Amino acid sequence: MPRAKPHSHSDVKRRSLEEPLVVCELALIKQLVRRANVTDQAETATLKESLDCTIREYRLRVLTEKQQERPAQLVAALKPGVKAAKELLPWLDSLPVSLLIELQAGGLEEHLHRIINRADYWQRHVKVGKPSGEGAASFALRRALTALITTYWPGPPNPTEEQKRFWEKKRRNWVAFACREIGARFPHQKKHRRQFVGERSNAAKDPVAAEPSEAERR
Repeated sequence: MPRAKPHSHSDVKRRSLEEPLVVCELALIKQLVRRANVTDQAETATLKESLDCTIREYRLRVLTEKQQERPAQLVAALKPGVKAAKELLPWLDSLPVSLLIELQAGGLEEHLHRIINRADYWQRHVKVGKPSGEGAASFALRRALTALITTYWPGPPNPTEEQKRFWEKKRRNWVAFACREIGARFPHQKKHRRQFVGERSNAAKDPVAAEPSEAERR
């Protein structure tokens, strides 16, 4: 009979870190389900599964965005230097060779070309047209949560304007609570309602501030 393969130290450490996170996420999902007032067993199971997928997608996107930040930050940092380097190179080329030797400008020219080349290199690692940052991830999360809670809180058929406002506010408050507990920053759902629900075309690029996450409040 083959012996069980012992777990490595790294496996044990990884599991010790993951297990509290899993327990925390399960507790969070149960809390959101209770707040949604969903009592039917089948609907509860479906809502839990949908919330699990939505939260996992948000966490993955935030992680991906962080990995994307470094190339974008390097490109932004090099951009002013690239402009100056491109302006300085033609001036160096216009100087007599004797003066270049006197100035020992060979090393300077090499550094200027290096700045331009490194900026081009990192620019190729930045995804073109990709909305980046915490704001885009938070907006996608709010949109997914809004669609999800609307399934369970559609409101009455043929609602009046007052009923529409009531149910929209009720859904917004649930989404804001969910985002706060998940740890996603977001615009204030009342003071910046249009930005919160994404009615503006540049909503995904808007900075997120206003509401602190649960971790920040603690």
